[in-house]
Amino acid sequence: MNPRKDFRTFRRLLLLATAISTIPTQAANVTWDGSESFEWQQGANWDNGSGPAAGDVVFINSGTVDFAADPGYNLRAIRLLGGQFHVSDGLFRATFNPSWDSHVEGVMIQTGGAVEINELEIGRTMGTTGLYQLSNGSLRINRALSDPSTGLGTSLFLGANKSDVDAGTGAIEISGGSFVTRAGIQLGDDVRVGTGNFSVLGSLAAEIGVGASTGDSDGRWRQYPGSTLTAGIDFGGVTPIFLHDSSETTLSAPSASFENGSLLQVGYASGFEGGGTWTVMEVENGEIVDNGLSFAPGVDTSVWSFSIDNTGANGLLTVTSNSTTVLRDVYWDGSEDQEWENPLNWTNNFGVFDEAYVHLDAGTIDYTEESESGINLRGFRMTGGTFNLKGGELKANKLASA
Repeated sequence: MNPRKDFRTFRRLLLLATAISTIPTQAANVTWDGSESFEWQQGANWDNGSGPAAGDVVFINSGTVDFAADPGYNLRAIRLLGGQFHVSDGLFRATFNPSWDSHVEGVMIQTGGAVEINELEIGRTMGTTGLYQLSNGSLRINRALSDPSTGLGTSLFLGANKSDVDAGTGAIEISGGSFVTRAGIQLGDDVRVGTGNFSVLGSLAAEIGVGASTGDSDGRWRQYPGSTLTAGIDFGGVTPIFLHDSSETTLSAPSASFENGSLLQVGYASGFEGGGTWTVMEVENGEIVDNGLSFAPGVDTSVWSFSIDNTGANGLLTVTSNSTTVLRDVYWDGSEDQEWENPLNWTNNFGVFDEAYVHLDAGTIDYTEESESGINLRGFRMTGGTFNLKGGELKANKLASA
């Protein structure tokens, strides 16, 4: 017996075992069949009888899937080719391999939780329609496809795809939560048939940051003919799309371009109506290039106008309404709970705002220190129900005559 020889043999075997363990495993394709329920976590709902595992590619072709808990693994990609996928809680990750992208050609609805995903293509195939709705939680797109000719990256394709072939219709609607990308966003394609729609509905989204997720790529926006940017103005205005100067280099800068035939849709949301000017897009240390942006059909141009201003440090796209109508009445319905600060307890689904007239006709409101927001009401009209003032300060003296 030779101890040195035995040790060398053992060391070689250990190195071999380590090398084998680090070889990437082949991705499995796992398809949803929904044979038992709507629950993602139930293994019997998948064609393999056990459900996805780390590194798998998930296919959803039809049906309804509810994702409500963190499964503890990271997927390679998701292919939502039909049906509806609902994320309400937990962490959904599809970033196992940075070279893989995910596709949405059905309806993906996020009402909570966190979604982390590589480069995302919505409505990528001709004849298909894809929609992503974000109302709460966080959506983070961690990767980007780089254009070899420019070095600029794209994280989100709407009605377009990285393969540069005919696409379908892709849309994202953001009414709450937070949305960040590593790099740029592309809506449609100038020589293809795809169209994209990026909608920001109201002011409840905490952040819409393009080029914000990793700090190494600048934000970029490219909108082609027939594609639409939509802004819905509520009582708090609209959350602006912010293109970040993340790379902090002089070689490139964030930019936004609207090609001839690009469309801007604007209107009111959550029952609001009134005049004002609101920022829809801001480009940090960069400019907005207007090659022919125009209002979408149906926008009342006697009320609405838009402006692109590159005279300051940041490029700005703003919209203005000259309406003199102001709707200030807010009614309590208590549809969720008794908390004053919960916007869903009010008929406008937005909540109370400065200079509002608040109406309580029935039900119970709990007002606490957490409810205090510094706003001052024009009036508080209570014709029924119960108002519990448990703490904090409620101001309702904006106008002496109200």
